[in-house]
Amino acid sequence: MKNSDDYKEHIKECWIFAQEVTNSFVGEEQKGIRMALTISIFEKVCSPYHYFIENVEHEPASIQPPTERQIAYAKQLGISNIEKMSKQQLSEEIDKIVKCGNK
Repeated sequence: MKNSDDYKEHIKECWIFAQEVTNSFVGEEQKGIRMALTISIFEKVCSPYHYFIENVEHEPASIQPPTERQIAYAKQLGISNIEKMSKQQLSEEIDKIVKCGNK
């Protein structure tokens, strides 16, 4: 587990970020809206989930190989050069063809 002082600093940074974003959208005269918006932004950016997985190494989706199911579907759709595509790239190609076919 990360150091609690580091986590406190993370929380402080998130609060400052939320305040700065709010300040850029809402004027000083709207105090109630300012506080509600600041809290809403803070809750979203200060998720402990994101803090604790921040430095966990994951294989980026862009370099994961396509699944067998993706490959089979892509072949049915007539996509070529499947072997040169990542999982994400193939997913995007499939989406393009499916969207064009539905128009």
